[in-house]
Amino acid sequence: QSLSHSLLMTPNTHYGPPLGAGHPSAPTRPVSYTLALGIGVAVGCGVLLLGRGVTSTNLHTPTVVATPGVGTAVAPVPHPLSTIAASPATHFARASTSTAAAIPASPSASRPAPPLAAPTFVPAVWMVCVMGFAMGSALMHWATTSKRVQPAPLAMVATTSEVDAAADKPPQEKFLPITEGVLPLPRGPEAIAAQCLTATLNAYRDGVLRQRHELLLPLIGATDLDDWPGGVRQQFKAMQPMMEQVLKGAKEEPGLEGPLKGSILDMADAIGCWEGDKIGAVVFPTAETLPKLKEIVKAGKLCMMVNSQWQGGQIVSDFGWGPFRKANEEFVDSFEWVYYCRQVRINGDTTIVQRSYPGKWQVHVLNAKGERPCVSVEDERPSYSRLEEICRGVPGSMSSMSLGERLVAEWNFNIDSMQEVQNYDKDGKK
Repeated sequence: QSLSHSLLMTPNTHYGPPLGAGHPSAPTRPVSYTLALGIGVAVGCGVLLLGRGVTSTNLHTPTVVATPGVGTAVAPVPHPLSTIAASPATHFARASTSTAAAIPASPSASRPAPPLAAPTFVPAVWMVCVMGFAMGSALMHWATTSKRVQPAPLAMVATTSEVDAAADKPPQEKFLPITEGVLPLPRGPEAIAAQCLTATLNAYRDGVLRQRHELLLPLIGATDLDDWPGGVRQQFKAMQPMMEQVLKGAKEEPGLEGPLKGSILDMADAIGCWEGDKIGAVVFPTAETLPKLKEIVKAGKLCMMVNSQWQGGQIVSDFGWGPFRKANEEFVDSFEWVYYCRQVRINGDTTIVQRSYPGKWQVHVLNAKGERPCVSVEDERPSYSRLEEICRGVPGSMSSMSLGERLVAEWNFNIDSMQEVQNYDKDGKK
């Protein structure tokens, strides 16, 4: 810990921008460096302890006996302990005769065997304790000092342009609530379906026939361990009434009239399909059902791809390999995001990403008051790293806290949750 403190207060660009006189704060301590320091201390202590442990005498080391006046050594005699271990019953009976017959007894002719040192071993539990203590100490030191303001050394003088650049560096961007020109978050599945219908018709009127949708589903039958214990088949039960509301409203649009026939394409994966003369919608599609989507597109119908199940960025793609994979990915990419409403957890922060055609992408973050204001409007769908950046810039969010502050906040949340549960009886009454 002392070494890391001294290094971080040194004007070395490897550990952060150098600080000059008048700069009141030091660079934040990187967790990677602190972990490396903790592991180094643990390994060093372990090597020292193991070095002290490898000092036991080998029980099978022979004792060489020399005869006065003779330059050559006599054949080695086995160690007494090895003889006892081999035949403890007869050792003492023949020890005096056999040894005396082989070598003349003389006090100065042979050296007594050195006393045996008791073997010492270092239990594995000590190694675990030392390493755990070192790493835990380093982590707690980083957590408690990553946000602490440290005075700069008096002997440090600003002499480089990097110091001026560090001083003039703008603070991290703050993401404050946006109230003008944003689409409010829907409250309930009916509101989500209504927004999806509006976006669908707006895109259809602009000539967008390949539409992609992502609907936030209401939790039904959730447990403390799993939001969807029944898997995708349980999600289909929540999706069905919402999708029927969207399609019922879409059929009232001129050019989209006509009856729709519902079917199940795959019972195990709960893939549903509604198709008519002008509209075709597939819910929870997989890579195996892409031919059905291609058939709807080929017929010139409005094709709606809703809550797809495949995952991107995998080594073994769901779309196959080689030219087949490329063709399927290009087909999926030809669909435009028309409506998107999905909840994402970022470092303990609950965020909702929303988009309704032809608007932009909105990012909403849940605050301490239970509100979910829009804090950022993006031109493109934000990636996970972009969402992390946005959450870090929201005042009071979990992502803007240090590791120690997050642990305290999680602890308080768990305590409050347990107290809230205790306020209800077995019948669920408060």
